[in-house]
Amino acid sequence: MLTLHSKKLAMMWHLSNIEPNTKKHPIDGHFIFNSLFSVYAFSTQNNDHIPTLFAKKVCTKLGDELRAFRVQLKVKSQRFSEGMDNIELRPFVPRHEFKMDIDTTKLSPESTMLIKIFLAIDALLIKYNKALFDGELNSEQKCHYQHGTLTELHSLLQSVNKTCLSYHRLRKSQ
Repeated sequence: MLTLHSKKLAMMWHLSNIEPNTKKHPIDGHFIFNSLFSVYAFSTQNNDHIPTLFAKKVCTKLGDELRAFRVQLKVKSQRFSEGMDNIELRPFVPRHEFKMDIDTTKLSPESTMLIKIFLAIDALLIKYNKALFDGELNSEQKCHYQHGTLTELHSLLQSVNKTCLSYHRLRKSQ
């Protein structure tokens, strides 16, 4: 179970869970989660065929990209926290919870890292909202931080999707 506290982030994970009547088929976290598992499944075949070896290289590339993004998020979160005052006059509790099911049979190192990225962004968005609540940011600044973070996530999802699609096209052409 994945619990997120931002509707925008929850929609980026799985749009059809939040907006069931949508006609769009977006590239969302759920779709990328399944794509990552698909590549991983090919990489774990016990043979030395070219598609299997290629899948292993693609998994390494994807894992490196996801881990680098996760490290970037850690640094961003630490820098943001350093600039905020830790005086709390009243406790902040996020108002919304969006529970997302995760197919645990599709967990791989790469898909697990994707979930960690969503959880880290959720924690960062909570920090932004807490900073607004505590008067450390104004609404415009909070929106700017939030938009930047979600845009970076969107770019990551697009990049991972492109890599997964390229892998499957090449695999099928063999």
